[in-house]
Amino acid sequence: VRVVTVDDAVDDVMRLGSLVQEVGDRHAAILPRFRFPCPRNEDAVPRKVLVVTTTDAPQADVEAVVRSHAGEDVEVHVVAPASKVSFLALLTGAIDDARADAERRAEEAAPDSQHAHVGDSDPLLAIEDALRQWPADEVVVLTEPEEEATWLESDLGGLTQQRFALPVTHLVRSS
Repeated sequence: VRVVTVDDAVDDVMRLGSLVQEVGDRHAAILPRFRFPCPRNEDAVPRKVLVVTTTDAPQADVEAVVRSHAGEDVEVHVVAPASKVSFLALLTGAIDDARADAERRAEEAAPDSQHAHVGDSDPLLAIEDALRQWPADEVVVLTEPEEEATWLESDLGGLTQQRFALPVTHLVRSS
């Protein structure tokens, strides 16, 4: 599992874009037939990325990070587990506030609200449910820093990697 802060990931995207342009400009005389970035085969199947968010994440940041390593034509599906809930509230079924918070997070992070939904209170079950409905090539987990994570969110990136046979990128919101 690769753990990266969201700010670092966005900075990497910006640096990569300027580096590609710089390399392309510098080597244009030597390699005139190559263009940066390389055009994608129109018949290629776009990558499918499942974004699991347990924290507030601006749509622009999520899109920049996901598209930087999955490509511009990536299909993104966002699930926000209703995990901001106490143990007692979960036992009693009083999770309406947690579901409302998850719905807000999903809509905030999704590039298209039709590809966003609220998941189970258990983030791993939310991921499993989402993968059944929408098979993905990769999972991106966006969480609070470990010291701010709820009891259901603790070590979510590592647990996701252990449970699912997919590449997992764990992004941690900067404090």
